[in-house]
Amino acid sequence: MGHSTLKLELYDKKEAGAYAGLRATMSNKCHSTLKLELFEILKLCRSEKEEKNPPRRARCLTGVSGVQTRQGTQGHSHAHGKSMSETAEAVAADVGTRRNVTIEINNLTNNYCLLNPRVFLDSGETYNPPQPTVRPLKAEVCSFSKNKAKATGSVGVMTYDLFERSRNDYVETLAIMFSIPWDYNLYKNWFAVGIYPKGRACDEALYKEMYYDKKQKDFVREQANGSGIDYVGNHLDVRATMSPMGKAIMKVEVWDKLLVPGFNYAQQAQ
Repeated sequence: MGHSTLKLELYDKKEAGAYAGLRATMSNKCHSTLKLELFEILKLCRSEKEEKNPPRRARCLTGVSGVQTRQGTQGHSHAHGKSMSETAEAVAADVGTRRNVTIEINNLTNNYCLLNPRVFLDSGETYNPPQPTVRPLKAEVCSFSKNKAKATGSVGVMTYDLFERSRNDYVETLAIMFSIPWDYNLYKNWFAVGIYPKGRACDEALYKEMYYDKKQKDFVREQANGSGIDYVGNHLDVRATMSPMGKAIMKVEVWDKLLVPGFNYAQQAQ
């Protein structure tokens, strides 16, 4: 794994259904980045039986979050919807290796949260870990780098659970594959995005499927040259671009279901 994920839940016995929790991710470098989020958990009680042991349903992030970096700790209030993220270009400038990728994820939906990030790295390491939550109409940035003192690239896959607020449940899994090779005489930058059924594991099998499979069933893949790719799902659309450089920038957008002019929906459904 390229990073660790931690969750902690708090319960106030005086307020039935009043829960809070912490989400966190952390990079695996010696100069680590730790991202923390404080969020509310909504409990839904549909019967007297559930009153004693009500089911928990996570709400999207509300409250305060903070980021601990090599320069110190910075706190950010989200009470007024302010974004704490930097641009992809600013984050990429801080990565000192020759092979790395910075991924900017824009959640342009109104009803979906991106939760529970997972990372599998075929080579390289996590430099700036994924934000634990990407709220609706917000953008967050993460970055992955080659291992220092090793002739490797930055190659892997990351996923987010897609949490639909109206259903109050996870519905699908967003997957993002990236490959920044060490040797450009043999390889090129490749990237892919897709939406998989709920619960799809972020592992070597997913990476190999998105990198190698000729039949692009639940994803789309392309060699990076700055042009865009589009994956049209059942509920959401995903769009992405990637630069062809060794210090690559990848930009991903998640949209509510839109009709793409000229797109062959029947062909992708096959």
